[in-house]
Amino acid sequence: MLTWVAAEVSNVYRGYADHASGQLHYRYWGSRSDGTPWVLLHHSASDSRSLIRLGDALSDRGLAAIAFDTPGFGMSDPIESQSVDGLARALMGGLHSLGIVKWSVFGHHSGASIALRMAAEGDEFTERAVLSGILLPDPTDRERLSKPLRPLAVDSDGSHLMSAWERVSRYTPHAPLDVLTRETVALLNAHEPHLVYEEILRYDSRTDLGRVSCPVLVLCGEGEYLAGSTPVAAALVGNGRWQLIAGAGLDVHETHPDQVADSIADFVFDIRVGQ
Repeated sequence: MLTWVAAEVSNVYRGYADHASGQLHYRYWGSRSDGTPWVLLHHSASDSRSLIRLGDALSDRGLAAIAFDTPGFGMSDPIESQSVDGLARALMGGLHSLGIVKWSVFGHHSGASIALRMAAEGDEFTERAVLSGILLPDPTDRERLSKPLRPLAVDSDGSHLMSAWERVSRYTPHAPLDVLTRETVALLNAHEPHLVYEEILRYDSRTDLGRVSCPVLVLCGEGEYLAGSTPVAAALVGNGRWQLIAGAGLDVHETHPDQVADSIADFVFDIRVGQ
């Protein structure tokens, strides 16, 4: 069973960033250094609250971080095109509106796909990328993962609330009650999350991994189902490394934030991590 890190009060600053199609809500941690910030992207259908522990851990190591609610999730406006490319462009537009022109990016699951697209499309802006649980879709994945993609139909008897709880608890069965509650509310609040899942399954991550020019670290909890594809993903990158986090499962950035932050800090300072 996973050991979850106890939630603590964070001194994170919050705000909104404009882009061409609306606004993005973000959480920001300052830095003691002059380095570029780490952009943190959550999985779907979560929001930036799931990245608070990692943001705190990066801040403790002197690294600035900015965690976005991706478009249509949390308190960020939805966008018309929920493709991976559309989501990446909206986030880059938000960063530019904040005056941030250079960044590194961390993404978890669907956030990893968006992070990869940002690195491939905006290579002049992205210095490094850490991909946590990047999906390399194949026909088997599309069949297996498409089953829970149906939208939640709102019913007058409130049964959709229990459906959301069951879906989240099936995804993270060992999470504490506060995390299950947070993720259930995030799912209910999300704008058509099933469409984002479908776009992630369509996304050609293998091609973009081959296009990335910045250094890439592929991370995964050793106990999660994508662990086996982690070295495969890293091998597709010209400057790729990979690492499995011991004792971690699906939500490695929440259950093992210090280990993930250490790996990121080592990556920043070019200490050899992973394989």
